[in-house]
Amino acid sequence: MVLLTGGGTGGHLFPALAVAEELRKRGLEVFYLGSQGGLEARLLPETSIPHALIPAGKLDRSAFRPKEAQKLLLGLGAAWRLLVGRRPRAILSTGGYAGFPGAMVGELKGIPVLLHEQNAKLGLAIRLLAPMAQGLALSVPVTLAPRLARKARVIGYPVREVRYPKAEAKARLGFPPNKPLLLILGGSQGSLELNEKLPPLLKPLGLPVLHQVGER
Repeated sequence: MVLLTGGGTGGHLFPALAVAEELRKRGLEVFYLGSQGGLEARLLPETSIPHALIPAGKLDRSAFRPKEAQKLLLGLGAAWRLLVGRRPRAILSTGGYAGFPGAMVGELKGIPVLLHEQNAKLGLAIRLLAPMAQGLALSVPVTLAPRLARKARVIGYPVREVRYPKAEAKARLGFPPNKPLLLILGGSQGSLELNEKLPPLLKPLGLPVLHQVGER
């Protein structure tokens, strides 16, 4: 069984789901370990992927936050108990605070851990996990210390196979098929600056716009 972990936001969750789908297609058993407060808590129950949700405290080097530290400790304990019962042969973490407890416990237990970083700069969870990980997969080239560069490989960004033809996608969303569509993305949580500043700038263009504003 391969344990996948990562989340909190869509940037960490969706690549892991794409890998989970591919592993299942190849006949491998997968299990997803996510956080109780992340996006995965809402989306995983809508999939057929076996999963568990545990506490996960947000990692922050700039300030000590007692509540987050407590959730981190609870998450490490929950991850330890789960790994003892599930006994995965390997772990893939796509990072984020949700991807830290399971991967950290896996490293402590000697389970092979592979990390995947989606961004051009390593996130804090990946930086903390990388020294003990078996491998580090990257979406884009990243400048790394020699000890990490030796275990790193650029493989790209895992993408799910669920895609619609352009015309069908526009029809589903109610946009005219013969006009260019401008898509604005601010991440799964959204970007307040984009949400506030872009609308007045877009009006003169006269284009259909699909703006992902996020939940925040």
